[in-house]
Amino acid sequence: MKVINLPKILALFFAVTAFVACEDDAYEFEPRGEAVTASGLVSPINRSAIVLNSGTPDETVTIRWNAAKTGLGTAPAYTFIAADRNSGSLENPEIEIPADNEGKATTLTVTQGQLDAALANAGYGAGEMAELLWSVRTTVPTNTAVADPFEIDIKRFGVGISSINLLAPQSWAELMLTAGQADEAITIQWEAADVVNADAVTYEWQAVRRGESFDEPLIALPSDENGTANQLTLTQQQLDDLLAELGYSESEQADLEWRVKATADDFVSYSAKTFKLSVTRMGGVLYRIYLAQPVPAGYNVFIAGEMGYFTGGDWQEPGSNPALMLEMESELVYAITLPFPAADRNIAHKFFIVPEGGTSWSHGEQVVDPASGNCNNGDNRSLQYSGGIEQASALVAKWENIEASACPEHITFTVTVPQNTPVGQDVYLAGSFDQVRPELGAWNQPGTNPALKMRKTGDFTYSLTIPAAAATGNSFEYKYFLATATAPNWGYGEQRVNATNNGCEGRDNRSATFNQSKVVEDEVLVWEGYCPY
Repeated sequence: MKVINLPKILALFFAVTAFVACEDDAYEFEPRGEAVTASGLVSPINRSAIVLNSGTPDETVTIRWNAAKTGLGTAPAYTFIAADRNSGSLENPEIEIPADNEGKATTLTVTQGQLDAALANAGYGAGEMAELLWSVRTTVPTNTAVADPFEIDIKRFGVGISSINLLAPQSWAELMLTAGQADEAITIQWEAADVVNADAVTYEWQAVRRGESFDEPLIALPSDENGTANQLTLTQQQLDDLLAELGYSESEQADLEWRVKATADDFVSYSAKTFKLSVTRMGGVLYRIYLAQPVPAGYNVFIAGEMGYFTGGDWQEPGSNPALMLEMESELVYAITLPFPAADRNIAHKFFIVPEGGTSWSHGEQVVDPASGNCNNGDNRSLQYSGGIEQASALVAKWENIEASACPEHITFTVTVPQNTPVGQDVYLAGSFDQVRPELGAWNQPGTNPALKMRKTGDFTYSLTIPAAAATGNSFEYKYFLATATAPNWGYGEQRVNATNNGCEGRDNRSATFNQSKVVEDEVLVWEGYCPY
């Protein structure tokens, strides 16, 4: 058995321990300091470009980065640094600016004037483009870190344009274009800009579909006076034509966003804000009236009724809203196009004449009473609007309380129709009515001219009165048809019964002479397509 000599082993252990202890006493410790990680740069993004505007020296530029992390939680100090990326170094930066809040924030906010001064101190000339690297230096008492740099180009003050404020139409304005006001001017305005280091500034009005980019404007038009005025003037017709070229349909609303571009020499600036604008194209329901005699001098023609869906109020007093004034197409024909309602509805309405510059309910339209030959006020007219209805016409005999005008000559058609006349079909007259009233034209396709749509007066009776300034003495032909405004056609004209073969067949045109006021009474025995045999 081998014997272990414990005293010798213990002596050796203590000797080694003593030697190590002596070596430790001789070592000098060098502290490495608090750890800090570099910030991450945020904006301006890498490879950005900034053109400083000498016209807006007080506008600010904000530089952002992410917060750094420190080993012991010490709040770091931040410094923006920049150097020429071709010949400089961030180890010896040309520009050093403490961050906001005495270096504690993760942003640097400087005015364009301050940034221009910093570039000037770094040796860059007026109007010169400085090609820089920029970063953020993060510092704690015992350590420093520099973020990976971004590239940026900054152009010093040269030509400048002051800030541009938009004026009118105000943001979120709505414009409704109407054919009756096609020549009315629309003026888009903004504040005139001051220009620095250049002789003049020119403007361009730009618009895009709301929410889209201005990189490729939908509309770009120079301002008035060859681009030198701080406004753009367009007629309603010009703006409507422009929207039509862009693919907007009649009565369609274009939701736009607009701004102003200003240029002086090669310097470009834009309005500080953008404005929202909604424009509804011309189109809608065409209301046309045929008069028996001219409108008295000094009067305008207006429509009143349930137009609140676009005017803001029903039955506005005639003359109070220029948007409801009819335009003269000829001496005896006036018309106005009003926007389509948003949904199917009945629109009660009536026509009036009003002294120029005034308002009045006193001169409403009147119609002929065939029984007495006199003119009376009659009921309000009614348009049952549904999709596809685009016209409403009226024959006006005279105006109330206008003594200079007498109740005119007239011809009234009354017709009794078969009991199997289909529900949903209207009865129209077609014929050579240009011989009665030239404005009505000859042989309009049934359903296309609402002025020739007959009024239902009983279960199976219809009537239509055509007033005229004087009996023409002319003979004319006519015929009755079934049609609707949404489906005009020649296919359902009146027929006669052939007793020989118990069938139905076409019949000749009817004829009459307008040599005096009269009532013509007719009966339709059968409609084409609805023969009972």
